Amino acid sequence: MSSTQTAAARQPGSVRSSRWELLDLAFFAYLAVIILLLLVLGVLFGRVETPWRLIGYHILIGSLGLGARALPRFWKHPVAEFIRWWYPLILVYFLFRAIGSGAAVVPEYNRALTLLELGRHLDAKPVFEDCLVEFDKQGRMAAQGDAHLALAGCAAGRGDWDAWDRHFQQYCQLMRRSGGSDEDTARLAELVGQVTRNQGDPERGRRAWQEALQQWEALQRFEEANHVRALLEQ
Repeated sequence: MSSTQTAAARQPGSVRSSRWELLDLAFFAYLAVIILLLLVLGVLFGRVETPWRLIGYHILIGSLGLGARALPRFWKHPVAEFIRWWYPLILVYFLFRAIGSGAAVVPEYNRALTLLELGRHLDAKPVFEDCLVEFDKQGRMAAQGDAHLALAGCAAGRGDWDAWDRHFQQYCQLMRRSGGSDEDTARLAELVGQVTRNQGDPERGRRAWQEALQQWEALQRFEEANHVRALLEQ
């Protein structure tokens, strides 16, 4: 067989190999870009919660990818070859599955907020409690604080002031540690203040409104801040 024929015979396999190598490159390039974004947005600008945890998770995914590439050298088996060539799709599937499970809690949290706004405190409470567990697993400190604040509102709805104090204290501690300001938190604090006042405890209601005022002022939302000041002067 001539050298030309040999090259032609090997060409399909070499094309497939090149395609897999491009997949390797795309996989590790994707991880590098995400880690870089987490460093810039999370570590430098504080726009992402628990950036180091997320960076560590992506580094772990990358390490598994490197291990999958090297696996056929130590384990001569068709399964090892399958893992080596298909690891980018396998790992990305589990990566997005994990991200998706974390994102799935958001609609439930919003549903519970709607229940709280409608005065259905008993229905909202177990949903907020489930959300709090998920936020804790994800290490989302600010979201945990919001869940505790919402649970304070649920406690006000049933007149459980010991639970109100406990959840509100947890909220304050988590907010101080996270150091962030958020429009949703400000609106939630306003709602909890109104629910608490309506349930006959204006002093605790004022404490919630004070938190809302601090959030609006930190966000430089002066119109909303003035609205809360008017509530505090009532």
